[in-house]
Amino acid sequence: LLVAGLGLLFAPKTTFGLLFDVRTIATGWIQVFGTIAAALGMYYVGTAVGDTEGSGARGFYASTVIGRIFIFITFCYLVSQKFVEQQLVLLAVLNLVSAVSM
Repeated sequence: LLVAGLGLLFAPKTTFGLLFDVRTIATGWIQVFGTIAAALGMYYVGTAVGDTEGSGARGFYASTVIGRIFIFITFCYLVSQKFVEQQLVLLAVLNLVSAVSM
């Protein structure tokens, strides 16, 4: 999931085009989906690392903080480049606030 998400984020048309017609959706929204998929992949990796290290759920919690900061940074970048609408910054800020409140 992490690799697929990063592929959608950094090579959206190529990756999305493997299965779907890229003309049906704006590239920026493919990148938004890729960001979310990559963050979910980070959660899985963090959980696996936490289990391996014996920290249990703490690994998952830490990975969600990292993932939500990643979402914030990436969404802000996509908005700044005008790949998506500026309202996406609201979701970016909500992710940052929830990450730093943990």
